[in-house]
Amino acid sequence: MPLQNTDDNGLPFLTRKMLAFQEGKAFAISIETQSSRINDITLRGFTREGPFKYIHTTTADAAITTSIFRLPDMPVFVSVIDQSNSFFTGECVATVKLIIDDVAHATLCTGQVNGTKGIAWPVAQDRDSIPNGGAQNSYTSADPGAGAEVALTVPAGQTWKIIGFRLSLVTSATVANRRPHIVVIKGGGQKYDMFSSIDQVASESKVYTFAQFGDLTSQGNGNDILASIPNGLIVQSGDTIATETLNLQAGDNYGTMIVDLELFFN
Repeated sequence: MPLQNTDDNGLPFLTRKMLAFQEGKAFAISIETQSSRINDITLRGFTREGPFKYIHTTTADAAITTSIFRLPDMPVFVSVIDQSNSFFTGECVATVKLIIDDVAHATLCTGQVNGTKGIAWPVAQDRDSIPNGGAQNSYTSADPGAGAEVALTVPAGQTWKIIGFRLSLVTSATVANRRPHIVVIKGGGQKYDMFSSIDQVASESKVYTFAQFGDLTSQGNGNDILASIPNGLIVQSGDTIATETLNLQAGDNYGTMIVDLELFFN
């Protein structure tokens, strides 16, 4: 005998009556994001009562940002899309949760959201264009004064996979052999130390590039000096990237340090 369609079970989605919820239960949906760019993303879906659409605005500091929207009934379908095609891969991660009486009861979907990929429930999520990849990004340190070292701290909520560092040093006329090191100072105080085998003498202007070069046959050419860094170097929130320079003189002057990286959220 064919199944009978009724108002209660004719469609494959949950209702208050099917779950025997008490009258007056408050349903809502929340969206949480971490992002490296300020933009609007669109939360769409529908309940038994009809479709809904809400706009959530992200932040640029990787802080978890949450919006909560009331619903008249249990959601049947939910999707999050970057309707304006504003994000690139890895720049925004979103999580959608079901809220009942102001308590999160279930995570409906989570994942990267960008111009070519959204997330949805209960539909299977699309594959990331770069699986397990972060956003390509760069950060620039403050410009230190004469005689000072360069320092940059990883912001809260972020994890960086380092691609490379680039900075310049102009030395004064004071006679001394300087040798710049870049150190990564982890939260527990341990250091990772990276440096070239070439000294910089008085009255010189050099540009240093630290990257995953492997075995270098030559580390210097004119004003350019190269140095290798470990493969897969990871720094996390609160870690510091800084210079520690052998024989740095009061008149020596670093420029800003540019850090190229792959950005993840934590």
